[in-house]
Amino acid sequence: MSRLIEMANLAPGFEDPPLHSQRVFRAIMQAQARPGTIADLSATAPPKLGGLHRAAAALALTLCDQDTPVWLSAACDDQDTAHWLRFHCGSRKCDSPAQSAFAFADGATAPPLHALNAGDPRYPDRSTTLVLMCASLEGGPRLEISGPGIAAAKIITPDGLPDTLLQERTALHDRFPLGIDVFLVADTRLMAWPRTSRIAALEGR
Repeated sequence: MSRLIEMANLAPGFEDPPLHSQRVFRAIMQAQARPGTIADLSATAPPKLGGLHRAAAALALTLCDQDTPVWLSAACDDQDTAHWLRFHCGSRKCDSPAQSAFAFADGATAPPLHALNAGDPRYPDRSTTLVLMCASLEGGPRLEISGPGIAAAKIITPDGLPDTLLQERTALHDRFPLGIDVFLVADTRLMAWPRTSRIAALEGR
C-alpha cells in the first residue's frame, strides 16, 4: 500500500516525453556549443521538484538513465526527488560525488571539483557533470567567459556560485582533456560551462 501511495504522489515528468526530451536535448547541445548563452526551457520543463530547479529536472529527464549514477547534495536530496529520478530516469543515487555521472547541488552545498570524477585519460568523457542551481543566471558578479564556441570574450553574471568554483576550474585546465563540465540552472533557464571554457572574475559588478 505504501508503494502505491508513493506512486500516486509522484511528481510528473515531461508532459510529452518524446517531443519535450528532443527539444531539451537540442537546447542543451546549443548551450554547450555556445558557452555563456542562456537557454530557456520554460515551454518543456516539468514542475519544480524538491531541491531541483525545473531546468535541472528537465536535464535529468533528458540525459540521465539507468547507466548514469546520480549524486544529490544536501539541498537536493529528499525522498521524493530520489523516487522521481528512479521512476522517470531509471537512475539510482550514489553515495559519493566521485562515483556520479551527474551531480546536482546548489552554491552552498556543491562539492569541490576535485571531489568529482574528472575522467580517465583513455576516456575523458567518463567524468562527472555538475548541475549547479543558482539564484539567477543574471545580476551577479561580472565574469568573463572565453574559449571554443565564443567568437569574442563575453560578460556573464550568474548569481549564487560557490566562492572557490573559478579557482577550482582554473586548476583543472592543466589536466585537459580531463575536467568537469558544468551546467548552471536557475528556475527554467540553463547555461553551459564546458571544460574547454575559461572563466575569469572581473573587477566590480
